[in-house]
This record gives sequence, structure tokens and C-alpha cells, in this order.
Amino acid sequence: MASSLLWLLCGFLAASSTLLSQSIEGTVVDSVTGLPISGAEVSIADTGGSPGGKPVYQATTDDQGVFRIQPVKVGNYTASFRKSGFLPSPLGSSLRFDVGSSSIHLQGRLTPRSRVAGRVFDGSGRPVSGAQLLLDGSLTGQTATSDDEGNFLFRATPGSYILSARSPIALPLPAASGDERLGWAHTYYPNVLNRYAAVKISVRTGSDVWGMDITLRATRLVRVRGIVLDNRGDPAAKVPVQAARTDETLPDEIRVVSKEDGSFDFPSLPEGEWRLFAESEGSGSKLRASAVLQVTGHELERLDLRLMPPFDVTGSVVFLPAEGAKSDKKALGIFLQPLVAGSEGLSQTTTDSNGNFRIKNVYPGKYKIVAVAPGPPYFLNSVRIGNRELLGQYVDLVSGTLPLEIKFESGGGGVRGTVEDCGNATVVLAPQDLALQEPQFVQTTRCGDQGRFQIANVRPGDYYAFAFDQWGGAAELLSSLDQSLVNKAVPVRVERGVFGNVALQITSRNQ
Repeated sequence: MASSLLWLLCGFLAASSTLLSQSIEGTVVDSVTGLPISGAEVSIADTGGSPGGKPVYQATTDDQGVFRIQPVKVGNYTASFRKSGFLPSPLGSSLRFDVGSSSIHLQGRLTPRSRVAGRVFDGSGRPVSGAQLLLDGSLTGQTATSDDEGNFLFRATPGSYILSARSPIALPLPAASGDERLGWAHTYYPNVLNRYAAVKISVRTGSDVWGMDITLRATRLVRVRGIVLDNRGDPAAKVPVQAARTDETLPDEIRVVSKEDGSFDFPSLPEGEWRLFAESEGSGSKLRASAVLQVTGHELERLDLRLMPPFDVTGSVVFLPAEGAKSDKKALGIFLQPLVAGSEGLSQTTTDSNGNFRIKNVYPGKYKIVAVAPGPPYFLNSVRIGNRELLGQYVDLVSGTLPLEIKFESGGGGVRGTVEDCGNATVVLAPQDLALQEPQFVQTTRCGDQGRFQIANVRPGDYYAFAFDQWGGAAELLSSLDQSLVNKAVPVRVERGVFGNVALQITSRNQ
């Protein structure tokens, strides 16, 4: 009798264990080819835990892309998958499931990162080993180094990129004639010297981009000499001076130090636009000097860099509400965006309760005044110093600059219409005016019933209208807004107090 009771108790415990401890199994496949992925990491997290917490179960797929986790307690879980060379499947993705009285079967899908590949050659067509490659996107950038045959390879997410190459230090200089001195320029695909003339590379989901070959271009080397002066106009000795190209995302900075007489010398700067920057310690604050110059075929013999203390920029923000509405006094962030990013960083402040602001520790230079709209119904309409309109422009700011006047208005126009076979597409309005091609002036919405959409409170002006099947954000769009993409847009004019109508078709970001 006792043995029978013991057998029943064991059976009950075994059944309870089955209910409370099941298995999770499944496969991980390539979302493009459908083939199994071996060596993929599988993470199972408890949805009751803290976001971003450590997974409670982990596994790795075998040669057939199969994984199995056992035992697993009853509960609510999310699954994520990861492998090098594939876009990660984030924790908290669509694979949410409950473990109850039976085993769970999952299928994870990973999208392969696209490959961007090519070779680097010198002017004679010989492969260049050790060249530094930069693949620069709207939000991210990555570097690679060419191998002994000049080959390079990037793994990239979908988007638009600028590809460029720098020569290794060991590469012999190009041959020159007479007194001319030549060096290897930072070269952009397809073999141009200016970043703004580069052809953007479009990377699509699951597709590779081959043959992105770059032949390094030769450029003249120019000597640039000058003198560093303190804020009294006297020569400043032992001051570090750096030179960097203005059109490069990750510039190679060249550094020298001023001599006892304040002089400095850059003997071999390649042609192009350069920024020179100097900094020293003053009484109570740092002194800084900067200059942007075009380096061309002739030498620059005398360039003064005068170290100056910082100053304050003041101004006010005004909200112009719609007729009959109360005026707002919202606290806003005001930023000064330098023409060329440097070690001085971004100057910023916040308006007070009366809409006034003071930006402290600003150094002389060219800046764009940035004030982000607080949201509907307001849009940024004007940035002025005196009678001069500066919206979207760079302006020289020096000590004694007049106060800034920033104006937000309401009562803009709008756009409504339909998108053929819209589905989950994003409707986008992007300004045609280059000075306004910034994220805050890009308006978006989603389609409603029967593909209808409406965007209100839009700043009057001319826009490009799109309906994108994939939306990577305003910054990504603006970085890839070349003529080929503009050709797919529908031009639309927005007038104050008026809704324009437009019919759109889907623009695929994979084409």
C-alpha cells in the first residue's frame, strides 16, 4: 500500500513538473533566402522582468539552424535573435509568447547586413594596401582598411552612404613636375575630391553592392604660414594650432605649435577648404581663434589667428498665435550650430518665462541659430539680427552682436490627399529650400482609411511630397535627398490657411 502511494506521488510530481517546466524549440532562418542560420544566439527574456534585463534562457543554433531550451518554467516571454553579419532582432520584438502546458515552437528571422565592397588603386592602377576607407551614413559611419590586393568590405544596414578613401602614409607620393608638389587627396567615390560631389551609394535590404572601386586622386600640396596673436595683438608662443578639412566627417587633424615669435607653419596642406583652430589659457577663461580658408595653388604667407575670450549672445523668442488665441510662453532650447564642428562644442541655453535667453561662452565664428518648434500649431518662421533674416543661414557672431529675434507663428497651411495602396506607408513633406532641409521642417503622417492622409500646421513654402514604404527618419531622408529621389517626389506648394490636395504613389526605399 505504501509503495502504491509512493508511485502515485511520484507520478503526480512528474505531471506537475511537466506543467511547470516545458521546452522552447525552433529555428532561425535568413529572412531573404529562407536558409537556416547556424551559430545564431537565441535569448529568451521574461516579460515580467525589467526592460533591458538579462535574459533568463539562452541557446545557440546548430548546423541546421535549430535550437532547443529545456526545461522552461511557465510564464510570459519574448525572444530575440542575433548573429554577426545580420541585423539584430531586438528584445521585445514581435515574438512574444506564453509557455503553458505544452512546448513552444518559434521561428526567428534575421535580415543579413548588406555588403559594400570594392578596391583602392593609385594613379597608375596599382592596388593600394593599407588605405583607410570610410562608409559614412546619415546616423552612423564605419571604417575599414584595404588588404594587400586593395580589397575592402563593409557590412551595412539599408540606407544611403558616402564612400571615401585615404592613402596610407607609406604610399609613395605621386610624381610632380618642376617646383610643383603633389600628395594623395582624400578621394570620394567615384574618384572626386569634394565630398559634396560624391555619388551616394544606396544600400538595400538583403542586397550587396560590389565594384565600388576608388582610384586615389593626386592634389597639389600648399604651404600655409601665419602667426598666433593674443587678445592684445602680441605674438603668442607655444600655442597648439590644428588644421582639419571642413568637408570631412572624420578629418585627419594636423597639429603644430607656434614658435617663440608666435609663428606657425603647415608645410604641406592638400588643396581644399581647411579650418585652423588655436586655443590657449587666458585669465579666467580659455582664449580661442579659428579661421576657415580656401587652400589653392599659391602659398599663404601671413595668416593671423587672434585669440579672443568668449562673449554672450542674447535674444528673445516670440509666439504669434492664431487670431483670438492666447499667446504662449513656452520654455525652448536655443542652439548655436558652428559652421565647422570643433573642440569648442555646441553652445545652447533655454528661454526664461518671458521668452528671453542668454547663451554664454560663445567664441567668434560662423554659426546657424537653431530653435526647435514646440509643436502644433507653431512653426519656426523667422530668425533675425536687426533687419537681417538668418533662418537656415550661417552668420558671423562676434562680441557686441545685436540681440537675436526668433519668431514662431501659427496658422500655417496644410496638405491632404490619398496614397495608392498605402498600407503602412509614411507620408512625408520635405522642404525644397536647401536652407530649410533640417529635421524640424520635415512633416510626416500615416495613411488612414482608403489611403487618405492630412498634414496640418505646415510652414508656408514649397515642398516635396513622398509616400515611403520604409521610414528611417528625417535625418536619413535629408542625407539621401539627391536628384534621383527628388524625381520621385510630387511638388506641392503650401499656402497660409489653405489645404492643398495631392495624390501619391508608394516610393520604395529598396529601389
